[in-house]
Amino acid sequence: INAEFRRITTLPLQSKFLSQLDRFSDDLLKVFLKKGGVIRKRIQDAMVPMSQNDNIETKRECILKGLCIYLNEDPQHLVKEYL
Repeated sequence: INAEFRRITTLPLQSKFLSQLDRFSDDLLKVFLKKGGVIRKRIQDAMVPMSQNDNIETKRECILKGLCIYLNEDPQHLVKEYL
C-alpha cells in the first residue's frame, strides 16, 4: 500500500498520515469529548494511557482508539499485525 500511495502521490503514506494525525489530534480530542453517555465514557477510558505517558506514540494510539470508539467500531480490530 505504501509503495502504491507513493507512486500515485509522490508522498510517503505513513509519515504523511502521522503528521496529519499529530496536527489534528487536539481538534479530534475536542470532538470526542463532545459525545455523551457510554461512548464518552469509553473514549475517556481509552485516553487514560495518554495522561499517564507523555510520549507521541501513546498519544497517537489513544487518538486512533478514540476515533474507532467515536465511529462505533471496536478498537481491537483496528490493525492486525502478522509476524
